[in-house]
Amino acid sequence: MKAEDISGAQSDFSSAKKVIIVAVDNEPPEKPDAPTGKTFCKVGISYSYSALTTDPDGDRIYYMFDWDDGTSTEWTGPYNTDQTISMSHIWDAKGTYQIKVKAKDEHGEESEWSDPLPITMPKNMAINTPFIHFLDSHSHMLPLLNHLLELYNTKN
Repeated sequence: MKAEDISGAQSDFSSAKKVIIVAVDNEPPEKPDAPTGKTFCKVGISYSYSALTTDPDGDRIYYMFDWDDGTSTEWTGPYNTDQTISMSHIWDAKGTYQIKVKAKDEHGEESEWSDPLPITMPKNMAINTPFIHFLDSHSHMLPLLNHLLELYNTKN
């Protein structure tokens, strides 16, 4: 390196310094597999879902789940590449949701969103028949009913 002032006077060269420039080609993580877990759920209960992806560079990975109810997780990790991770969630309303997951490597490169996993929280179906009410009111008669059904099945 050499310096020059505004009058044009120049200094001697400084001592040499070795500089190594390394090109880093960082690839983003692969698109994660669709999350896995229970697909028929109940409101207010915690369910756990798993995800997995690979980083082609072997970088450590962070994950983010989108629960499709207006919430998502923060980036969690780092995890080793090819390490299955699990996150839990509780839904507050009945309906159908599409869970998806995204990965990010330790250098900030993000994957695509995974394919979604559809989750259903069906409405309770009330069975309101006179026979069900009778059985509910006369549960002491269930052993007799069971015996009669067994007799019927052995004759047929």
